[in-house]
Amino acid sequence: MSSKEYKSLNFRQADPEDSEAVYGFICKLEQKKMDYETFKSRFREQVMSPSILLVLAENEGVPLGFLSCHNQNLLHHDGEIYEIVEFVVEEESRGKGIGKKMMEYLEAQLKDKDYELIEVASNNSRDGAHRFYQQCGFKQSHYKFTKSKK
Repeated sequence: MSSKEYKSLNFRQADPEDSEAVYGFICKLEQKKMDYETFKSRFREQVMSPSILLVLAENEGVPLGFLSCHNQNLLHHDGEIYEIVEFVVEEESRGKGIGKKMMEYLEAQLKDKDYELIEVASNNSRDGAHRFYQQCGFKQSHYKFTKSKK
């Protein structure tokens, strides 16, 4: 089923009542169960932030995907940037154009903003995601290094 075949595919800003659905997406993305009450508090904070876009994709009211994009004003850039921090589509809905439509929705939301670039980091193990981002016009320009507190 392509995105054209979904009866009422729509995209909207997430609100506090979406915390359970978004929690499910994030747990799947990170492949771990997180403390829901802590998550819900962080989610509400982000919903209220004017510098964070939280996008929910739905079909007939059923959540199919989630994307969060954070605005940053970093010293080493010549303007603001937007970073896609989380992006997930339900596994059974992948390959049907929903992710591409979510990206188009995000870019439409940003079209009147003054920014230098949109960036995204993706785990080394997510080859499918890497191909998706390249198909959306992203170029691999950085390495991201992390160090755990433990």
